[in-house]
Amino acid sequence: MKRLLLLGCTLAMLFAIPSVALAQDSTTPCDVASRQNALAYFRSNRNNTVVIEVGETYNICLNKLNPNSLRFATINNVEEAGQGAVGRFQYYDTRVLEDEFDIEEDNGTGARSVILEQGLNGISITATAQGTFELSTGGFRNPFTPRQKELPNVSVQFAVVAANLPVNWTKDLAYEPFGENVKLTWSVSEQVDVSGYELERMLEGGIFEKVADVAYRENGSLEVDYSSVVSWPASSAYYRVKQLDYAGTYDYSNVVFVKGNDNAVQQFSMFPNPASNTVRMSVPKDIRSVDLISASGRLVRSYTAAEVSREGMDVSQVSAGVYLVRSVSAEGPTKTQRLVVNH
Repeated sequence: MKRLLLLGCTLAMLFAIPSVALAQDSTTPCDVASRQNALAYFRSNRNNTVVIEVGETYNICLNKLNPNSLRFATINNVEEAGQGAVGRFQYYDTRVLEDEFDIEEDNGTGARSVILEQGLNGISITATAQGTFELSTGGFRNPFTPRQKELPNVSVQFAVVAANLPVNWTKDLAYEPFGENVKLTWSVSEQVDVSGYELERMLEGGIFEKVADVAYRENGSLEVDYSSVVSWPASSAYYRVKQLDYAGTYDYSNVVFVKGNDNAVQQFSMFPNPASNTVRMSVPKDIRSVDLISASGRLVRSYTAAEVSREGMDVSQVSAGVYLVRSVSAEGPTKTQRLVVNH
């Protein structure tokens, strides 16, 4: 029996939902990781940050000793450095895979949890993109009696860092009119174990979805130019390229914005707005820098166009409120937009 919990749900809200074993594997976390008391693991690691490279798998084997407690493990405080899930979480009851989900920002859906069963509990975390998250444990002692007592919540910090990336993005994703279509181009070098590319599109208010596959072209370590032609969208849309490799990991290009008409020119745009952590940006070629300005007119920070195009603008450390974002070309400021920061 396993139950998915939203962080902060009370014990009275838990329902016993029969689960179906998803898979069985001859090699599971408890075969490759030392068996530790669940609370001892979190206490011994809470002052350290566990660092995992993209593509690596981190295994934990927790031994739940107290039969009179209800204890669960929760993934929370997920911060994605770019677009896409930070990793894949898998939970095993001894050798049976009972639950799995992507480690990604909750977007209002709540944190993801699994209840630890008596005995061995295996947790496997496979890192897929750069970012940070917490793995925490909490619960109740004597949960079904009048002596119920809430257990202290302790957590371990995880950081997913870049490995030796399969490609070097040498030219950012850009677009140009191509008859009644749009031609998107980008360039890479140092391709290692690359299986191919996917062009993704997100209509305003939607999510990124694949619109085209682009085959891998071998050229040793030299620069390779890629392109994909798609029909001009009826409404404005964002585009990006997802690079895939044989290890199952991936990386993303910058994002470009395409207006939904034949006379469109690339526009400076940003999303989400309001924002709490990272603001993604589509930056035209003629823009050199982007300024974040407070409501009082004070320059908070200036970013290079290449920096915000690929990494976005980090607003996690600035105070909540209303800001102005100003793009600057070689001729001077070109456009100012309003940005709301919420924490």
